Amino acid sequence: MSTILFAEDDESLFDLVRLQFKEDINSDEFTLIHAKNGKEALNILENNDQIAVLISDINMPEVDGLELLNIVKEQYPLLKTIIMTAYGDMENVRTAMNQGAFDFIIKPFKKSDLKNTIQKALMEVDRFEKMIFELQLAKEANRLKSEFMANISHELLTPMHGILNFSEFGYKKTLDDSSMDQEKQKKCNTYFSGINQSAKRLLEMINDILKLSLLESGQEKFNIKSNDLDHIIRQSLATLEKKLKTKEIKIKYTMLDNGTFICDGPKISEVINRIMQNAIKFSPQASEIDIQVSLQSENESHNKYFKICISDQGPGIPKGELRSIFEKFSQSSTTNTGAGGRGLGLTICREIISQHQGKIWVENNQSVGACFCIQLPVAV
Repeated sequence: MSTILFAEDDESLFDLVRLQFKEDINSDEFTLIHAKNGKEALNILENNDQIAVLISDINMPEVDGLELLNIVKEQYPLLKTIIMTAYGDMENVRTAMNQGAFDFIIKPFKKSDLKNTIQKALMEVDRFEKMIFELQLAKEANRLKSEFMANISHELLTPMHGILNFSEFGYKKTLDDSSMDQEKQKKCNTYFSGINQSAKRLLEMINDILKLSLLESGQEKFNIKSNDLDHIIRQSLATLEKKLKTKEIKIKYTMLDNGTFICDGPKISEVINRIMQNAIKFSPQASEIDIQVSLQSENESHNKYFKICISDQGPGIPKGELRSIFEKFSQSSTTNTGAGGRGLGLTICREIISQHQGKIWVENNQSVGACFCIQLPVAV
């Protein structure tokens, strides 16, 4: 049964409405509560969380209908407000509708008109409640899924480490076995090496699934403190030196603005590392990766943020995939280089940046390649 709050300083009008809706009240379709003014209405709302619809007159003492509407929209955003006013007071009606009133009704009104307006409001409340319920179910399902994936990943880690250790042991054992003929030894080493490489790839995927599950469920811990962005980027580049040399890729690094900012240093370093590895994989031999960092500010709020752009000379990303590339297990169709990955790295990057109140996106360069952009607020 729905509860309707009727804010009206004219008690005789409320008595008339209650009499008109006597059958509806007796049949438990809804119940009516009376407030003599806006102040009393706010007190009732504070102590009654069952109210679905507010019907309010505009002209009331202490707190009028428009002021009440403003407060209600801020404190009770799901509550639907119907404004009552006298004929000819369309200026206040326009003001009320602009302030977020659900509907209005002109006094004197017919019972049928008021009932239809109430039913429309209740239907809208019901629709919103269903949406919220479905959203809560989806969030809970996502939380349970993340917990399940994290548990499964933990369970798989122990046997995977066993496979890695035994494959390495088998490789060394056959390599040191002088009694084994060369052909058989070579074949066994190929098998053990293949097992080891496959296990390493699978272990990386398990670790990525575990990390993403922790990020999505909010269980991943962040150590937020002041960090030097230039130091973070240079550290990431140092870990990739071997891969860069193997493909003869040059780095053009431009730090237009340096400075400290509040973040989890290792996690931002991980994001830079993952995007750089992605750029290296898709870059042709002897090409260049351009990294540019600048300090910018938003036009309206003037909040400062660092913008990091990492641009490669690879095949780029098809226009239709620019948004979906950050989704789980999503890979660009331009993987003819054999550079396909697990499709989780960019999703992890998005989650880390999102939890820093930042943004990450990708766009294609005018000539060739893709450019990944990261926007990080100076203060989180």
